[in-house]
Amino acid sequence: MALADFSNAIQLDPANPLTWKLRGAVYYRLEHYQKAISDLTKAIELDSSKPEPYLYRGNAYGEMDMFSNAIADFNRAREAENGDYFENLKQAHKAILEGDFQTALARTTSATDERPTDSIAHTYRGIALHAIGRFSQALAAFNKADAIDPNNPAIMFNRGLSNLAYSLPADAVSDFSAALSIDPSLRVALKHRAIAYDQLGMAIEAEADRKMSE
Repeated sequence: MALADFSNAIQLDPANPLTWKLRGAVYYRLEHYQKAISDLTKAIELDSSKPEPYLYRGNAYGEMDMFSNAIADFNRAREAENGDYFENLKQAHKAILEGDFQTALARTTSATDERPTDSIAHTYRGIALHAIGRFSQALAAFNKADAIDPNNPAIMFNRGLSNLAYSLPADAVSDFSAALSIDPSLRVALKHRAIAYDQLGMAIEAEADRKMSE
């Protein structure tokens, strides 16, 4: 559609954010950056949930050397694209470090709802569930994380902790061994694997792990 077509569409339905965005995009391509900013601002006023108007407006600001405005719009585009996902992850991590695991669980549950294919959210959720003693659910969370990112030693280590707490020492040994095979520097896994070996009656292996972990 030509610029005139979008202008006619706006006259017919001035409350439609799509036509404001599309005309703003045309203005941008024509290098009429101030007009593009005006139209894209109107599109955002009508619907602030879409990332594209922020991206176009950010580019227009950049062409006009208004770089702080451009960066702000690019950040808004990212937030519109991802919802509260990154904020939930950030707050979940902070809550875990502070030992506030109920808050971490709430944040990670929201994050996994928004991004079910992101292993980090599932891993954080597993850590929170483990910390409040919900070991079977923690294992389920770590299994989801592992299915998404199968070569992550941190996931394997944390799942090993939950297997150990859930009285599954053989599975714990498997997880700690897998984590160590990927990251031999993860010496803390040796200490926990030794505990799992003890529970399995494998005293020689347990003692060997304790010596290696020193």
